[in-house]
Amino acid sequence: MLGAERKLITWLAAAVLALAGLLYGLYLRQVGQRLDIGAAQAMAAYAGVLQGYNEFADVTARWLLQDAGNADLVHDLFGRRPDAAGLLYRRLYPMYESLRAKQVRQLHFIDREGYSRLRMHAPDLYGDKIADLRPLVASVLATGQPRTGFEYGRVFSGFRFVYPVYTGERVAGAMEISLSFTAIRRLMGKTLPEGTTVRFLLRRDELAQALASGEDRSGMLALMKSMYLVSPINDGYLTEDLVHPLFGEAAEPLPGYAGRLERVIGGDAAVAAGMATGAEFSRHACLALDDCYLVNFLPVREAGGALAAYVVAYGPDVGQVSRVAFLSGTFLFGALSVLGLGFLGVSGLRARSRMRAISEHVGKGIYVIDRAGVVTYANPAVQAILGYRPDELVGQHAHDLLHLESDHMAVPAADCPIVRVTLNGGNYVSSAETFRCKDGTTVPVEVTASPIRELGEISGVVTVFSDIRERLAVESKLRQSDAAINQTVEGVMITDARNRVVAVNHAFTRMTGYTESDIVGMEPKLLRSGRHTPEFFRAMWASIAETGYWQGEVYNRRKNGSLFPAWLSIAAILDDEGRATSYVAVFNDISDIKEKEAKLDFLAHHDQLTGLPNRALFGDRLEHAIARAARNRRHLAVMFMDLDRFKQVNDSLGHDAGDRLLVDCAARLTACIREEDTLARQGGDEFVILVEDLGDGRDAAQVADKLIAALRPAFAVQGHSVYVGGSVGISLYPDDGVDVPTLLRHADASMYLAKQAGGNTYRFSNPSLARDAAERLVLEAELRRALAEDELVLHYQPKVELGSGRILAFEALLRWRHPGRGMLSPAAFLHVASEAGMMHDIGRWVMRVAAAQAAAWHAAGLGAAVSVNVDGSQLSGDRLGELVREVLRETGLDAAQLGLEITETAIMEQPAGVLAKLSQLRDLGVKLYIDDFGTGHSSLARLKQLPISVLKVDAAFVRDIVDDVSDRAIVRATVALGHELGLRVLAEGVETVEQLHLLREMGCDSAQGYHLSRPIPAAEATALLQAGGSLPL
Repeated sequence: MLGAERKLITWLAAAVLALAGLLYGLYLRQVGQRLDIGAAQAMAAYAGVLQGYNEFADVTARWLLQDAGNADLVHDLFGRRPDAAGLLYRRLYPMYESLRAKQVRQLHFIDREGYSRLRMHAPDLYGDKIADLRPLVASVLATGQPRTGFEYGRVFSGFRFVYPVYTGERVAGAMEISLSFTAIRRLMGKTLPEGTTVRFLLRRDELAQALASGEDRSGMLALMKSMYLVSPINDGYLTEDLVHPLFGEAAEPLPGYAGRLERVIGGDAAVAAGMATGAEFSRHACLALDDCYLVNFLPVREAGGALAAYVVAYGPDVGQVSRVAFLSGTFLFGALSVLGLGFLGVSGLRARSRMRAISEHVGKGIYVIDRAGVVTYANPAVQAILGYRPDELVGQHAHDLLHLESDHMAVPAADCPIVRVTLNGGNYVSSAETFRCKDGTTVPVEVTASPIRELGEISGVVTVFSDIRERLAVESKLRQSDAAINQTVEGVMITDARNRVVAVNHAFTRMTGYTESDIVGMEPKLLRSGRHTPEFFRAMWASIAETGYWQGEVYNRRKNGSLFPAWLSIAAILDDEGRATSYVAVFNDISDIKEKEAKLDFLAHHDQLTGLPNRALFGDRLEHAIARAARNRRHLAVMFMDLDRFKQVNDSLGHDAGDRLLVDCAARLTACIREEDTLARQGGDEFVILVEDLGDGRDAAQVADKLIAALRPAFAVQGHSVYVGGSVGISLYPDDGVDVPTLLRHADASMYLAKQAGGNTYRFSNPSLARDAAERLVLEAELRRALAEDELVLHYQPKVELGSGRILAFEALLRWRHPGRGMLSPAAFLHVASEAGMMHDIGRWVMRVAAAQAAAWHAAGLGAAVSVNVDGSQLSGDRLGELVREVLRETGLDAAQLGLEITETAIMEQPAGVLAKLSQLRDLGVKLYIDDFGTGHSSLARLKQLPISVLKVDAAFVRDIVDDVSDRAIVRATVALGHELGLRVLAEGVETVEQLHLLREMGCDSAQGYHLSRPIPAAEATALLQAGGSLPL
């Protein structure tokens, strides 16, 4: 009996254990289903959020870069225009604030060389090279294609969307939009079941390596300890401390169970093993029998595929209480299997009901199929997208009913990637699927499908999909926009790697006369004009080989043989290995522009009848000549010549004959003077001659004799032999005057003395020494009064960047608005000021007024720098440094916006101690110029010690640079020397477009002169900046 009882007890115990085992197996199966569905939901939420932000970043990037104002400032930024960063920051700031509200963490601009040019989140940090540390950025700069992915940074890490920025066909740089983890966490939290918590775990070793890549390794590692917290889940991973000032985000409180749960997860060996392999996996973790959680681990990989982080999503297992109650009831009461199974079925129905409630509030379509492909569940969102009610889908074969290929063709179920991949255990993600709607229409969808496992076996598939018609429509519009841009009016020619033409556009045919059939297969040298040397083309191709780009002015030959000037840009198209596969040339015919420029320039500065310089150009040359003569302590002569007996010829033979005579006289007089001297027509029958570099008055007399003698032979005019003579008046610098009006006035007066002497002779101006001394005393008194009563004014002459025409700065030039003599140049009074010891007071006034004007420009957003001339006497002692600091403090001007121009001679005459004081000014940020470089006697040993930023090539060398080989060689050597010393080079006294083009070809950085702009009042300078801040070249 006892044995039977024991057998019975054993049987009952075995039955109970078998029942318990069965129930526990069912419990594990339910948990597995819950984990599979939770993993699919987490993966769908994660992929959907990233895709949504990717679309958002695409639209934002296109909007930013297609806006003309933004694009211009971005190109200026990459061209390193000094004020471009500030202007772009102010323009984009309102939009950037709205992006930050959408959890965009960074908006970053990087130039083609990989250097940071502007961080909207940290505008004061720029100039560091980041491409070497950021593979995504390097890839975009190399390929010109946008890239997306996760990447660690030296401070911030996250999901980055990097887009190329083009200038024409050339990649000029990149723009990066970076997404904070908070954005993904919040959006996933909205999509996943209520109560789900999302955490981002960053690999500790990768983050430390990224942070330590900067110069301050120890400081960055210390920063990492303050910005990140060690994760309890795995001490090899970190989480962001959102309340840290660098993140600037409000802390989001975690659920009360989070700390205990993460420690429990961290103690699970299976979690550590899964994270070590970088796999996607899920775990069921319990704090108590009735307090369990579903935990999903989603790996985050860098662009190269390496594991970078984990997204961990966990939330309460809402069915756990029911399951525990069921098991407890089974063990406690020994419930019958039918009752147990019924209870389990009820619990399952409840769990499925809860899952159904969750899925019915998701905006994306969800359906579940079994292994046979039959739909077992569909949520209400399916009807909104496809038109099928959920009950109409259940029981139907999903593939036959819904699935199409992208070309709208049906395929067998075995070939359907959604079915094939998932039933083989993989996750399927695609943004190029097509589903059939109930009404027979089709809809493009984005699909994420994951297998459902029960007891380790795949029992079905859960598919999440969304309608992407709106996104595709946006992309279509963008493609249409791109096609419209390609219909350019510029000529375009594309060649292969062997430089054979493969395609041209209609504008090319219109400009050159060559059709596509004429030119395809030929080499571009068919267009060569013969006006460029082999060295020119070697330099062009060297630039393309080195930088992938060349731009400049060329002359091309049309099919009919005629030549035309063109502005040409050539860009190399590179493959993934950096080899050129083709070249794209884009050009404009600039014939009209060149002709108009030449005509306008000539008409503005030359007499239309004789072609000689006119009064304005002569005055400008004389002003520069006076400055050179003053520096070199040399004489110059101004000669006024009036033709004797011209009026009789004009009255008797007519105006045409008079004009012919004037032209012939101009030719004879031109033959008598040197190339460096100037002959101009003053008006009527008057000519004026500038003769430089004279020893004394006897040299001037010899020149006057030659001029008079040249006019003595007869002129043949309309079949008549005509005789004229010349009366010449001569004034000498500095004996007869030190400014343009005085020298011209004395020469004019002397010419009348020659007329009174019978003509055909010359006379000198000879004011008495006593009168000269008296005039100096009067001038000194008037100058002191002028300084006290604000009669002094500043005019501003632009310094223009030769590459772009952009105004870099203005040179402040002193003028005296004399109440009786009108506007006087410095040459008329600075010698008196120097003798009277007034240069310090005048220099102080000039610097204060110029700095105040530059500060006003900066406050108005115009951002133009200003430079002032410094007299040699101001360099002694500490007064110059004190004055600069005082003026910067009073005006609030940035030191980088102020320049000091010191002549080569003045700086070389100073003791060595002055160099240290100038170095202090340079360290303060002030830009130092050497003025009139080449006219002094500096040595290279002394020159390289000077703390200067800019060399100014003297106008004496620039004036004859076109025709004089020596001057051209001097200027070319000066430009090369300046660049070798790391200096910028500026040419002054530029008077013609030919000089300008030659300087640009030599590589000169900037220029100023009468051709570009005369010195202008502050109001005109302001208007010029407001109109765009550039001058036509």
